[in-house]
Amino acid sequence: MAEIIPKEKWGQNFLGSEETAEKIALEIKTKKSVLEIGPGLGILTGFLVERCKKLTCVEIDPELAHILQRKFKTTKNIEIKNNDCLQEDFSQFDVVVGLLPYNLSSMIIEKFIRSKCKNAVFVVQREVGQRIVALPGSRDYSRLSILCQNNCKNELVEIYPPEFFWPIPKVHSALIKMERKKPVDIDQALVNALFQHKNQKVKKALKHSMHLLGEKVKKIVEKNPHFMEKRVVELTIAEIAQLSK
Repeated sequence: MAEIIPKEKWGQNFLGSEETAEKIALEIKTKKSVLEIGPGLGILTGFLVERCKKLTCVEIDPELAHILQRKFKTTKNIEIKNNDCLQEDFSQFDVVVGLLPYNLSSMIIEKFIRSKCKNAVFVVQREVGQRIVALPGSRDYSRLSILCQNNCKNELVEIYPPEFFWPIPKVHSALIKMERKKPVDIDQALVNALFQHKNQKVKKALKHSMHLLGEKVKKIVEKNPHFMEKRVVELTIAEIAQLSK
């Protein structure tokens, strides 16, 4: 590790525990096509490549990509790519896995959800993991909670202390499993607008969202008077689906 200088611009924090890497790899149930995001030093990669038919690793750092290409040059079922993971087509894979850069985790999760990939195993900042599984009415319940829970069955598997990574971050991390399910129809623009005022009552939040939703607001209020006194953060996905009709 002493030969590698972590690059802050890419938010590099490398997993330092082989035991933890093995446990993460064991969460991958498929033996088919797996995409690893940000393999870094390759500690997780070594366990993943033993469990799947085809492993594609996407590393944005050209220095690390070159190191990994040399490390796994005799391994036939692995491809190391020097690329930005946001440029990859997640739909080509059965599973997406990786230790996500904290500053890009929400973007990567949303990209996964919009893809046709069926499963994901991500290590994210603890607060992001808590938002993904948060229940209606809780402090962490958010737009991300609704997006993830409407499209996937989600499980917060484990919390990792900062000391599991190098360099040591200032935050805890969480292991999240996501398994795709059939979503209900919801208006994402409505969700985005309402959750800008998530602690307000629905009627007031809608009033403050007129500039975003336009004439839609009047229709929502007229059709759903029984929801107007409820706080936005208390809305279930089924109730948001009702408001979206």
